[in-house]
Amino acid sequence: MLKPIKKPYSDLIQKNLAGEYNFDLKVILAKGFENTTSSIWIFFQMIFVVFGISLVIATIYIKFQGIQTMEQFTQSHLMTLDLVIQLVIAPFTAAMMLQGANSHIKRLANVRFLFSTLPQALPICVVTGFILLLTKIGMTLFILPGLYLMIATSFAVLLVADKRLTPIDAIILSVKMVNRYLFPFTILYFLFLILLILSIVSFGIGLLLLIPFYYNVNGMLYSELFGYGSADETLQPDSAGDSTFDA
Repeated sequence: MLKPIKKPYSDLIQKNLAGEYNFDLKVILAKGFENTTSSIWIFFQMIFVVFGISLVIATIYIKFQGIQTMEQFTQSHLMTLDLVIQLVIAPFTAAMMLQGANSHIKRLANVRFLFSTLPQALPICVVTGFILLLTKIGMTLFILPGLYLMIATSFAVLLVADKRLTPIDAIILSVKMVNRYLFPFTILYFLFLILLILSIVSFGIGLLLLIPFYYNVNGMLYSELFGYGSADETLQPDSAGDSTFDA
């Protein structure tokens, strides 16, 4: 059940909104990589399941549209299919991000955790669709506003899935938090972009490591900035939180 966020925010969120979280990029990336190596197998399984779901959706869409050859597959078809896939797999990608938070607090999970967010599927899809719309508008106007919105709303889905916030409350809180640390977040996502390009150059092989790494880093940041879980915020390790930003 969705609930409007109760203000004032929790002590952890208030402190981090006030700028008390020390954003050490080197420590965050190192810890994210450490968490990735310890959880790589579970992420491989999750990626395989999500890829299979996406393949099924694509197959159904192609048959529904009556597409027989690649020549019939237009740019409009591609954009629509991409939107449908992103909305349908949104609960699963949210679960993968939460698995990143699980890895950070050393909480055990298995591939079944991928389906743990299904009870929140509707609000997760709503907030995902809203974010995609905002990002699309931002990209249409200028590229930078679209990129900013993509970064600023990066925690909104997790706030809906984990803390059961309404989509609007989740987006507002995500934007507030990212804005507080916008410079290091921008550098972080720029590094992810470089890694993505390198992964593509490697014929996609690098994606097998980059995807779990991305989810682990974001899950760790979510855990430390917002507190993983609706009630207990004492589970976060202090290693990254006691550092300073150094880009």
